[in-house]
Amino acid sequence: MWIQKDKILQHKILLELGIKHFIIVKKYVDNIVFRKEIFNSFNLDYDKLITAGQVHQDKIYKINFSDIGQKISGVDGLISDLKNIPIGIFTADCVPLFIVNKKINLYGLIHIGWRGLSKNIIFSAMKFFNNDKNNIIVVLGPHICYKCYTVDKNVGNLFPKSFVHNKLNLSNEIKLQLNEFGITDNKIFSSQYCTYHTYDLFYSYRKGDKDKRIISVISA
Repeated sequence: MWIQKDKILQHKILLELGIKHFIIVKKYVDNIVFRKEIFNSFNLDYDKLITAGQVHQDKIYKINFSDIGQKISGVDGLISDLKNIPIGIFTADCVPLFIVNKKINLYGLIHIGWRGLSKNIIFSAMKFFNNDKNNIIVVLGPHICYKCYTVDKNVGNLFPKSFVHNKLNLSNEIKLQLNEFGITDNKIFSSQYCTYHTYDLFYSYRKGDKDKRIISVISA
């Protein structure tokens, strides 16, 4: 369950694991002063944030020290084992997917929409986790829910098990693809928030926020 704490959301399971993470809600995300204050509260340096360029493809990148403070172009996901170096992705209806294997100190944040799912971005991300299925936790951040996500049949038919009455269930499709990799349902945590109908907290591309995004962050 995602828990709202003033300017941010945090997930119960990630809190229990002691993992630095947060999602900044839309009221505060565009204010650079607030943004830096939030990072500082986690003893993270905002200027060291590494972000993904996000191109709706399947490319995942494992960061290194030379990437600190950079945007990595041409990728939709970041993997990290660097201590106290934050990684972030921006979303407005797509899924911010948190992947954690605390045993090997490996963390990921993946930006996922239907295009990425159709290109097997889940499998691209999981390759970095060495098939260590038993120690992987996956948390879905706020995204557009299936009740609000109407898509054309040429898109929906790419996901026959998650497309019903012109509605695409992104979270179900992500779960199914994770299951194929061997991640069981008890290791996958969905979001209770929909970005489309919880508009006070989130930006929504479908509601017209073409250039506005919330940010999700995680750090080893």
